[in-house]
Amino acid sequence: MLPERDRYFPPVIAGIEAAAVHTRTTIDLYTTGYADRGWDRLTHLADHLAGAEGLLITHPGPADAATPAHTRLLRKLPLPYVLLERTPSGIDDPSEHVSTDHAGGAYLALAHLAALGHRDVALACRTDSAPSHGISTGFIQGAATLGLSVAARFDWPSITGRANFEDVLAAQPLLADAALDSVLGSGATGLVCFGDMEGSALLAPPAGPGCASPATSPWSLARTGTSPPSRCRSLRSRRRSSGSAGWP
Repeated sequence: MLPERDRYFPPVIAGIEAAAVHTRTTIDLYTTGYADRGWDRLTHLADHLAGAEGLLITHPGPADAATPAHTRLLRKLPLPYVLLERTPSGIDDPSEHVSTDHAGGAYLALAHLAALGHRDVALACRTDSAPSHGISTGFIQGAATLGLSVAARFDWPSITGRANFEDVLAAQPLLADAALDSVLGSGATGLVCFGDMEGSALLAPPAGPGCASPATSPWSLARTGTSPPSRCRSLRSRRRSSGSAGWP
């Protein structure tokens, strides 16, 4: 059971299916959606899985760990389960889990920037997404470990639960301008960004006319998400675009 089949999940699904072939296991894939409606659908599906022997669950979130109430719901499921890309809710939660080390990934991104000579770094991080907390924690701890100065942080509004994905895409260029405006003004020369769509928006042409300007300092951007965090790109500086950087 997954919240969706798009964006992050296609390679996860491919890995599950490849493992299933080797173990002669039959996989049925269900999607739930996110937030409260996702939890309702998860509960409904779990009650009607005749013949299933176990569950792989990426629960609807929005956080990496379920709330106490949702944890109790998971514990009442009629089948053994493994949390996929989700972590137990606490030390008293015995749920099996397999998940990406998001904090470690943020550290690797920072270590790469440090190796390039960057000392003042910033974070642009999507909010209200399951990996966000781990990435933020790894960024703060990693900067301290590596002796880097955290110059700025930009909280990028989450795409989770947005009904109109076209509006989400339309907002990205203005949000990218706002993020760069904040980061460039802070004096940072290295930026860690989560996730892929946000990183792509930062590398795209500016949103408004007359916003582009030549790069005046060596910049690097490291993206965390489905792309390897050690891959860095140069980042052109921009001036503020006219218009609102909020959601349409």
